[in-house]
Amino acid sequence: INTIGDGTVAKTPSQETYDAGSAVSLTATPATGYRFAGWGGDASGTANPLTVTMDGDKAVTATFEAIPASEYSLAVSTTGGGAVSKSPDRATYTAGSAVSLTATPAAGYRFAGWGGDASGAANPL
Repeated sequence: INTIGDGTVAKTPSQETYDAGSAVSLTATPATGYRFAGWGGDASGTANPLTVTMDGDKAVTATFEAIPASEYSLAVSTTGGGAVSKSPDRATYTAGSAVSLTATPAAGYRFAGWGGDASGAANPL
């Protein structure tokens, strides 16, 4: 595994060698201020995580690129049971972009409101 830019790649299972036909999951994690741009070498595309089937020696490169100053990330977390979806669901958003957040409570829970950089109880927000 090689990287270009600032980020790391985890492989599961993490071993030095693999049996022929085994599957290895590669997960790219960008450093703060970077985003995952794609795979190169013996892999391609932007799927993350990526599953590689071992049918020979592999050399895979993960490319990370700096997030332009006019783009921002949106981190979402929950307290209690439930989930939040983003629409559109992107790694970064251009300054001024509108993003819809929808809270979906788990069974036995109810949505109580937004916190952090958002406030109120409108759902979706």
